[in-house]
Amino acid sequence: MHVDELYMTTKPHECALALAIPLNRNDFSLGLDLSANKDFIKSLARRNAALTEDALWETVYAHTVTTVTSVAQAASAKGVTVITNATLSDVRDLFRQFRVVTLVAHWRSARFYPADFLNPSQLIKALVQPPTSLMEKFVNILPQNWISTIQKLETDNDITQALAKTLANEFNIFLESFKLHSDLVPNQTCQTTTYDVDYQKYLNRIAIDGIFRDFILPGNRIEFFDELHPIEDFVTAIPQNYDGLIDFTVCNSVLIGDAIKRQRRCIVIVNKELATLELRMVIYKGIIELLSRLDIDYMNAAAMIRHTSLKWFNYSNMRGKLMKDLKSVLRRYAPTIKMGEEEIPLQKERLKVDLQRLQKSKDWAFYICAGMVILAFLISIGLVVTLFREPDKITILFGATGLTTAGLISVMRGIWKEKVAIELTMALLENIRPEAFESLIPVILQKF
Repeated sequence: MHVDELYMTTKPHECALALAIPLNRNDFSLGLDLSANKDFIKSLARRNAALTEDALWETVYAHTVTTVTSVAQAASAKGVTVITNATLSDVRDLFRQFRVVTLVAHWRSARFYPADFLNPSQLIKALVQPPTSLMEKFVNILPQNWISTIQKLETDNDITQALAKTLANEFNIFLESFKLHSDLVPNQTCQTTTYDVDYQKYLNRIAIDGIFRDFILPGNRIEFFDELHPIEDFVTAIPQNYDGLIDFTVCNSVLIGDAIKRQRRCIVIVNKELATLELRMVIYKGIIELLSRLDIDYMNAAAMIRHTSLKWFNYSNMRGKLMKDLKSVLRRYAPTIKMGEEEIPLQKERLKVDLQRLQKSKDWAFYICAGMVILAFLISIGLVVTLFREPDKITILFGATGLTTAGLISVMRGIWKEKVAIELTMALLENIRPEAFESLIPVILQKF
């Protein structure tokens, strides 16, 4: 098949959907096992450190599983071949059979985390007396007194945890500030190419993983259902003559796409930013629906649905559009399932402004209801004065106004409770760390 054929009509039966993420409670738990060569579920736990495993499943992940499963069933009904628990071997087989392969998987980026450091104390000792020439070169470019500063942490009670956390922070700085990979270092024959920050981090992580292979877990990995794999393994799984289309629903898949395009002739659809899984699945459902109804190619169908969906999504999330109640506001800031572990800090000031606006709207609603209750009371007095000679009519009219007043008082009670909840939420936001507050949002939502 020639690449131009991708712009001919594509039908659902020519498409495959590979789901490489956990889709049940048991597999979710296995993803948290420290001995498992996996990162997706662990990344969710990192971002929601205040939640227990059960709460993480119930408040963060279970709804996503429902959405993914529903979309997969709908796609299968249209003729798409759906593979759950997809391993690298499964995806390799799909490339041999289908023109279009969509992959739902987790991208474990270059970022360092404390758990990446297998033995922090031994790593520090290796830096003091480098066992290899590569490590010696690395030590030579470290900031002055860096090693001695790190060694002072040995006075802490929990040396391993303190060292691991500090090393993660420091090595993440190195990813941006150093030029360790050969592609980043200019030489006499050619000048170095200027890369964006993400690609520089990617290359530097490759270099650091090579230097410290015995001391750290590697980054830059795609997680299939079986385990994490380097990009090179995934590229190798794509047949040399494959000229179909790969639709990536993974985080920051530009890096993967670039690696593929350098070695294969297929077309790839990639994401530069974090991929919100539920939104991507809804988009995929729309693409397959379009392919089943129209004579259209996958590329154009994807462009149409993505444009329409993202336009709607951006519109519905405009400030003030979802300001009906506290629950709707908090949902906008709740942790979402993204196919990657990069941490995006809570937009504390924006949330604070939204809560203040919501508080003002509830104040107005409360005052309006109070005014209507007073008005209903005055009307009742007027009716008594006007119809005091017709008690039967007074009884009927009082029944009507009484129901209205009772309804208004019930509404006022609800508004008052929400006002209290908003004030408590604002107090929490002001007095605890943003990451801690973000992890509490699912718990707060559960109480409504």
